[in-house]
Amino acid sequence: MTGAHAKGVTFLEVVFSAALLSIAATTITSAFTFIERLSLHDEARLGAHEIAHRTLLQFMDDPRSLPPDDVILPLGRFDYRYLLREEILAASQVEGENTTVRHSRHASGVSLIERFQARLALITVDVYLDEDGRRGPRPIATLSRIYDPMASFDDDPEAGMRNVIHMFQDEPVLQQMLLEHLQNQMRDNNPRAPGSPGSPANSGQERRNR
Repeated sequence: MTGAHAKGVTFLEVVFSAALLSIAATTITSAFTFIERLSLHDEARLGAHEIAHRTLLQFMDDPRSLPPDDVILPLGRFDYRYLLREEILAASQVEGENTTVRHSRHASGVSLIERFQARLALITVDVYLDEDGRRGPRPIATLSRIYDPMASFDDDPEAGMRNVIHMFQDEPVLQQMLLEHLQNQMRDNNPRAPGSPGSPANSGQERRNR
C-alpha cells in the first residue's frame, strides 16, 4: 500500500502542474503578442519615414506638386497623413563678434526681401497615422532638411524656376521680373542656350541675314 501510494500523483500535484502550464502558456502568448505589436509599430514608423522622405524630395523638386495635407497616403498596411512646415533661416550678426547666426522664422511672417536675402529654408515634414479618417494625435515620423531654393539653378534650371514661383507666389509682378532676370543670367552663362547670341540657332539666323 505504501509503495503504491509513493508512485501515484495526488490531486494537488495535478492542480499545481496545470497552473504552471497555464502560466507558461499565458507568458508565451503575451510575449508573441508584444513582439507582433512591436513589429507592427516598427513597420508603421518605417513607412512614415518613407512618406516623409518622399514628401521632402517632391517639395524641393516642385512645391506645387504636393497633394493637399488632408489627403490619405497609403503605404503597405497603413494609411498616413502629413503636415509640412516651411521656415526661413534668417541671418543676423552677433553684436560685437564677427559671427553670423540664423534663426528659423515661419515663411508667412518673413518679408520678400528678407526671404530673398536669407535664401536658406528649413523644411519639416511630420507624418501621422490615419485613424478613422482623422490625423493621429502625434506624429510617428519627423524629417527636416535645410535647402537653398536658388542652388538648383546650376544643376536643374527648371526645378529652380519652380522654386522661385513658389517663393514669390503672392507677388506675381516680382515673380515675373525675377524669372526674366534669372533666364537672362542663364543665357549669359551658357552661350549655347536657345535665345542667346552664341547659340547655334541665332548663329544660323545671323548667317542668313548676311
